Amino acid sequence: MKKATLFFAITLFAYMQMAAQDTYVQMIQDTAGRHRFQRVEVRQYDNFTDTLVVDRFPDVWLDSAALAPYMERLIASLDERQTELRRLFNMVKSERDVHIGFYDNINGDGAYLALQKSKLLAALSGAWTLVDRNGDTTKHDITVTGNDFRKNATRFGTITVTDDLQVVVTGFYNFDLVFDVLQNGNLKFQRNNNRLFILRR
Repeated sequence: MKKATLFFAITLFAYMQMAAQDTYVQMIQDTAGRHRFQRVEVRQYDNFTDTLVVDRFPDVWLDSAALAPYMERLIASLDERQTELRRLFNMVKSERDVHIGFYDNINGDGAYLALQKSKLLAALSGAWTLVDRNGDTTKHDITVTGNDFRKNATRFGTITVTDDLQVVVTGFYNFDLVFDVLQNGNLKFQRNNNRLFILRR
């Protein structure tokens, strides 16, 4: 099958949401009814969203007879990886908890959590852009100093860190912004499934 066939592939409407929030896997079908999978990454920018295919597998298109055993092997392999990752996660978490206990024994109950919260709050200090996407996109230039979340002398709020290490902004709007910290350093809050707030440098 020519590579050009990919451009005419029929995308099936059964997406499998992956652990990474903006990555998912699709099953695609060529004009001969054979199948492959592709991993798609969604990248959000200020004024648009880009969708990129970052991987396709297997290397060849599979007919229905070959597809089922391939998927069985793939699922079994993922089950093994999941089991091993769970084992490693539990082992690391257990050792981490032991060291946190040692830290709290020396420095006082809850000292390590307080340290994490203070470090996160300190890392938030400085200039940010608050992007409010609600149909149209509105941007606010923000300065964070300590617990002060400020646009100007009349538009400001208070920023705090919860025990779950979420970042909460109170008073800037008539509702709280409850941000999760993303791996890229940005902060994200989704309100009512149709209004998105991004806090970025």
